Amino acid sequence: MSAEAVIRHAKKLARQGQITQAAGVYQRYLKTYPNNRRVKKQAAELRANNPASFGLPDGIKAQLQRAFGQGNFSDLAAQL
Repeated sequence: MSAEAVIRHAKKLARQGQITQAAGVYQRYLKTYPNNRRVKKQAAELRANNPASFGLPDGIKAQLQRAFGQGNFSDLAAQL
């Protein structure tokens, strides 16, 4: 996949609110092409424009949301 195609795909995901997935698209591309400046720049902009999305891994977020939704506040506090 070309750098332009990666950027288009990641931007589409970001517009749909799938920030973590968009970041993953950039990350996977950069593992193969770590010196690609355009993709690095776009990945940095994504992080800068969505800082709250990069605080916790998705699995941890889901666990915390589940505990909160079930009213398990002691479990929630223990996980923080």
